[in-house]
Amino acid sequence: MKKGIASLAFTFIVLVCILCSSALGSQGYVFVDSWPEDVLGFRNPLGVAVDESGNIYVAEYGNHRIQKFDSEGNLLARWGTRGPGDGQFDHPRGVAVDGSGNVYVADTGNNRIQKFDSGGGFLTTSIESLHCSKYTISAFVSLKGPQI
Repeated sequence: MKKGIASLAFTFIVLVCILCSSALGSQGYVFVDSWPEDVLGFRNPLGVAVDESGNIYVAEYGNHRIQKFDSEGNLLARWGTRGPGDGQFDHPRGVAVDGSGNVYVADTGNNRIQKFDSGGGFLTTSIESLHCSKYTISAFVSLKGPQI
């Protein structure tokens, strides 16, 4: 039952993301209503971003990782494990992508924002030791956008 609810919730998030992107002038997106077998383990997907090519990035809070899909729902990349090191996360909440394809992740539990290339290669930690709430960090990435 939990897998069904998580899958339905994620499908809804992706649909909203696709509709918003389409409303902003992007073309060629399709609604994905089924996912590959290796993707069914979603746990609390909270942050979603779409790059200029239509690829979808998902910040997965419960599995401490980022997943990247093409516009048809095919898994392209997956990165992150739980921990405090570079490329590791502790409950990521937000994700954003800049015009160059760099990916910014609100690594909420570690109080920082990490920057990656489009394939998940770690580049830098942009802000460390933030003394603010988890919601502030997530909003910084998701709403304000990357500032590096």
